[in-house]
Amino acid sequence: MKRVITALQNQLKNFPGLSYASLNANVAEDTWDLVEKNKFPFFNILPDNKKILRGIDGVSRNELERHVFPITIQFACASMRLNVAMMGDEANEVKGILEFSDDIWDAINFDLTIGGTVDGILPGDSEIPTDYVKGEDSKFLAQAEIKIEFYRDQPRVS
Repeated sequence: MKRVITALQNQLKNFPGLSYASLNANVAEDTWDLVEKNKFPFFNILPDNKKILRGIDGVSRNELERHVFPITIQFACASMRLNVAMMGDEANEVKGILEFSDDIWDAINFDLTIGGTVDGILPGDSEIPTDYVKGEDSKFLAQAEIKIEFYRDQPRVS
């Protein structure tokens, strides 16, 4: 799992379309700590427990097992104006949460094997709807998260 997380962090951090967030590419950080430290825009990769499934698509459960790596990517940006936090500001080259989401997906789709650490993504990924709050500093914080299950199939070891 650690190898997958590290590879995903590097892929997101080094993707040209996400260069604006590369300094705040986090793994398993306290999200509210990032908010309090004003680390915008940021993304935070949160791993879940790895699962092992047997008996995949007509293949004998004695031959192959599927390792599933559930991951949540939280991301957020902030602005003094709500419409900028949500939609961005092209004139000033500021990305909003909606573009941030697109850029994260572009980075993932660039290499679905995440540097060869997985075989791909299971169907059924989801994106938690964008939400926003107004902070004590009068900035609007726009936030969302993507839940993905990466997988790797490998011969079963007896």
